[in-house]
Amino acid sequence: MDEIKVLIVEDDPMVMEIHRNYIISVDGFSIAGTASNGREALDIIRTADPDLVILDIFMPKLDGVSTLHKIRRQNNDIDVIVVTASREPETVEDIMRFGAFDYIIKPFSFERISSALESYRRYKVRMRVRKKDLSQEDVDGLINRSRYRYSVSNLPKGLNRESLEKVISVMKNSKESLSTDEVASLTGFSRVTAWRYLEYLLSTGAVKVKHIPHSSAGRPVKKYSFI
Repeated sequence: MDEIKVLIVEDDPMVMEIHRNYIISVDGFSIAGTASNGREALDIIRTADPDLVILDIFMPKLDGVSTLHKIRRQNNDIDVIVVTASREPETVEDIMRFGAFDYIIKPFSFERISSALESYRRYKVRMRVRKKDLSQEDVDGLINRSRYRYSVSNLPKGLNRESLEKVISVMKNSKESLSTDEVASLTGFSRVTAWRYLEYLLSTGAVKVKHIPHSSAGRPVKKYSFI
């Protein structure tokens, strides 16, 4: 897959530089251009043809909401991730109604924005490799594509950040779905501990489950994989 070209639209030079550094540190992404307001962004879109726009809301000349509306009305084949300090429900609703891939509230962490970029990359890969009609499972995964589906800062009692990230790392690095026993073996956790983290990720929508018939009589084996 070719690199994903990103246009950054942000009027704060310091935040612009943070965006730039974050984006180039994630494999598979490059900077197509930068703009300090919506008008500049629309001009750059015509020439640079970016795949993805990182878009602020509060900007001079043309704000982010109006910019997104214009992008959609021009039928540009471009996706948008909004990164803004705006928390108003009406703004979030408007942005999502016009098809933003994700909505990130400032101040943001590298973990949060890298998760959004990785989700977007997986989405693009899935759409490009499909050779046939999508199944319901495929559609469910794509609809949930942009959600930051698990939190490492507000975990249920008995779970901790380090262990969760270890399970996540094992899951992401596996090319195949994994059973509870396999995750336990790869992480060094007990089966019960591995199961608790997998079920937490399942409850947040970060992973999906399929049931594999057992080789002998017995219950099917649950296999987990990232969406």
